Amino acid sequence: MARLSIYLLGQYEIYLDEVKLDGLYSQARALLAFLVVESHRKHSREKLAEMLWPDDPRDLAKQNLRQAISRLRATLGDRDSKEPFILASRTDVQFNPLSDFWCDSDAFNCVIFAYQHIGKKNLTPESLAWMKEAAELYRGHFFEHFHTTYSDRYYEWARSHAGILKCQAIAVVEKLCRYYEQCGDLAEAINYAHEIVSIERWAEGPRRLLVRLLAASGQEVAAVAQCNSCDSMLRDELGVEPSVETVNLCNRIKKGVANTEAGISQGLAAVSSHGHERRHVTILSCSVDLNADENPERIVYAVRKFTETCRDIARRYGGFPYALSGDECAICFGYPGEHKNTEILAARAAMALRKVYRGQHRASALKLGLCTGDVLVVSYQGAALRHFIGDPVTQADFLRQMGGRGECVLAETTYRKIHKHFSCLRRRNPSMGETLGQSFHFLLQSECESSHSRINKKAV
Repeated sequence: MARLSIYLLGQYEIYLDEVKLDGLYSQARALLAFLVVESHRKHSREKLAEMLWPDDPRDLAKQNLRQAISRLRATLGDRDSKEPFILASRTDVQFNPLSDFWCDSDAFNCVIFAYQHIGKKNLTPESLAWMKEAAELYRGHFFEHFHTTYSDRYYEWARSHAGILKCQAIAVVEKLCRYYEQCGDLAEAINYAHEIVSIERWAEGPRRLLVRLLAASGQEVAAVAQCNSCDSMLRDELGVEPSVETVNLCNRIKKGVANTEAGISQGLAAVSSHGHERRHVTILSCSVDLNADENPERIVYAVRKFTETCRDIARRYGGFPYALSGDECAICFGYPGEHKNTEILAARAAMALRKVYRGQHRASALKLGLCTGDVLVVSYQGAALRHFIGDPVTQADFLRQMGGRGECVLAETTYRKIHKHFSCLRRRNPSMGETLGQSFHFLLQSECESSHSRINKKAV
């Protein structure tokens, strides 16, 4: 029997045996989502028809429901299955709770239940793993990007579920953030603080937490940028003034930055006088291949989505997207802020990108290349962004181009830094010896636990 996977948190996606189903129209998808979430009980055909087709006459609404059920069963393969996903009688409809299916919102609820009833009081490695799994499952709000015509009853049902899941996600991610702050791992705490802000964009509390963590980690400039972003968001988008607590925190940080402004200016003047700065960085080169026969509108959407995803991943893992050009992107880890373990952050970013594109339409395929080394950060007069020059940039692009669909190819310099933290495959390629002086390259597989690692694992 085929396995059905349904994603309702963030982008609404349906997979049957890892094959994405795109042929269902909006009302059929809305019906399937409702039945899956409410699979513990039967539902009256008449009430379903009223809920999904509120503006149609009763007979027409019932006919539309019959057609939607028929389309669902045909798409899911129920007609030839001994254990169908949709159980339909003349009066009732129910999603089969014993069928082979998985739903991310259901899995999220299960993990939250386990954490709240077993591991909430005493934080153990097991309960910590549950919290991380919950944070990973919450890709976005329930039904965030799904729009269709439905009744007030369906809207209230979706909004209620979205609100409950959102509050649970915020509570768990905030606890993870504070846990890593107490452990002294500010980089991990900042990652989770960014996640809280992405979940609850208009809340001041998460913004203050992120600002405080950035300042504590020595990233005062980034903290000030967050202060300005919070102030602009509250005033321009919501029409309200920041709270006294937020204003006081931002003023303290800005004052600290101002006190060191002279030293910073002198350092920048020294750099600009020579026109360059040497940095040890890790370059992540990535691209997404597009089918030339694809619909032009879908190509534009795919490129825009790729750009947004790269920027989001770079922000989450402390990278700087210095080159975004259509279906290609280059992200630098180690600039403008100098960070230790840039290779680890870059590898995690690559895995996060690969996860986003895993199982998507065959018309798009992600390719990634990672290389570590020294570059020159060059500033040209009048240029808005810095330019990066050096072998790591060239090698990262070359490695990405020689990789296969969905592969992340590592240079040996990067492999030597991360091989204790990630499982990698070694592969010989004769052309590399001639081109870049290397006989082997490596394929990034997955992150692993290491007793020698002092870096906390981030689920991506």
